[in-house]
Amino acid sequence: MPKIGYARVSSSSQDLDVQKAKLKAAGCEVIRSETVSGASRDDRSELATVMEFLRDGDELVVHRLDRLGRSTRDVLNLVHELDAKGASLRVLEPEVTTAGDMGRMVISVLGMVADMELKFIRDRQRAGIEAAKGKGVYKGRRKSVDDEEIRKLAGEGIAKAQIARDLGVSRMTVYRALVGGRTNWGVIPDIHADPTLLNTATKTLQGDGIERFAFLGDFIDAGTGDASHDDLAVLRQVKALIDDGAACAVMGNHELNAILFHTIGEDGQPLRTHTEKNIKQHQSFINQIGIGTAEANQWIEWFLDLPLWLEFEAFRLVHAYWGQTDIDVIASRRPDGRLKREDLAEVATQATPFGQAVQNLVCGPEIPLPDGLWFEDFRGNKRFDVRVAWWRTEARTWQDIGLSVSDPSVLPKASLPSRLETKYPIEAKLVFCGHYKMQGMPKIETQNVLCLDYPNNPCCYRMTEEALDPRNLIQL
Repeated sequence: MPKIGYARVSSSSQDLDVQKAKLKAAGCEVIRSETVSGASRDDRSELATVMEFLRDGDELVVHRLDRLGRSTRDVLNLVHELDAKGASLRVLEPEVTTAGDMGRMVISVLGMVADMELKFIRDRQRAGIEAAKGKGVYKGRRKSVDDEEIRKLAGEGIAKAQIARDLGVSRMTVYRALVGGRTNWGVIPDIHADPTLLNTATKTLQGDGIERFAFLGDFIDAGTGDASHDDLAVLRQVKALIDDGAACAVMGNHELNAILFHTIGEDGQPLRTHTEKNIKQHQSFINQIGIGTAEANQWIEWFLDLPLWLEFEAFRLVHAYWGQTDIDVIASRRPDGRLKREDLAEVATQATPFGQAVQNLVCGPEIPLPDGLWFEDFRGNKRFDVRVAWWRTEARTWQDIGLSVSDPSVLPKASLPSRLETKYPIEAKLVFCGHYKMQGMPKIETQNVLCLDYPNNPCCYRMTEEALDPRNLIQL
């Protein structure tokens, strides 16, 4: 088993010799070292080299766990990446290894510690903010750039990405300045290439005085042979609204699927295989725009520019699942929530925490059904895992929590596994999502999460105040 050593100190006043000596004594054939902060993985080129070099059966060795990083979440991500490569981690002091049967337990413990650490940080931050508010001294973080300056540049026709680069801010900041505001939004869920539905939603909301729209993704893929469906018309209309600063949007799973379907991997094969099932799901886009055409490639680039999530002062947007731990994993690499092409192979395999986190946000958490049980989804595909309603904090059985099931009675009435963690904190900010093909009439199920995807009874939401109100849930 090849052993690769990694040593790190935070400043030039510290000495690497002790670590190197211990790594050499532990049998490390190669030792990489660097002088850099362990607060994050940014600018740690030697660690990146080690992670790139490691192969199946290799062992990464460090003197102490904190040499890998100060954040337990970062360390856990590294451990998962090693596990995906078939490699393991060994810590010399105290002696710990992730290899063998005990390794899984070590990873689980690290994960629990990371989640606890994240919760403690947020609790301390929240307590500090509440205390400052009580004293009347909390005013939030000072803006580094004036919103009017951003709007002025956008009015001159400068692209959002260029504005962000010129002003040294994130594209999320540009988005907030152009379409920001606490309320007076129209939230529109999955369109699936239906221009009639899109026009009905926007005109209905405009008739109620709404001029800003928040789209929850899944603009494409009609899924039927209905001639009235038009991927291109929907895409052009949504893009025009976004370009005019009248709308914002997050990526849906169909946009992500399209990106992978049209992207060729290093092996010369598409990252999303062109199986009969995948082609059928994407057929309306293919029929109209094609595969490998210049127009198809242009839209794939536009899909890549859609963020996986958006957060404003009063609410959040995500296609399927607001999992804070998953968002933190993605944000550590992509702070603005936008994928880059170099991420796509990892996203396609879902073999790393980053790839799994992306999948969770656009597809939602799924859990395996008890042994031997399955159901057919709305497209007739056999499913052994079920999507879960992560906002139903009182759910106790599979039937309580299962989603996207054409006949919920096929799910067991048995209690859910005790390990299941799907809850969204009741004190957290309001979230809008789509994706789940909800049945029945649209309704508000909980005070701070609203799923709007009701294909048989389409709806949208008129956000004129911060608290959810059934009167603002509009059936189309």
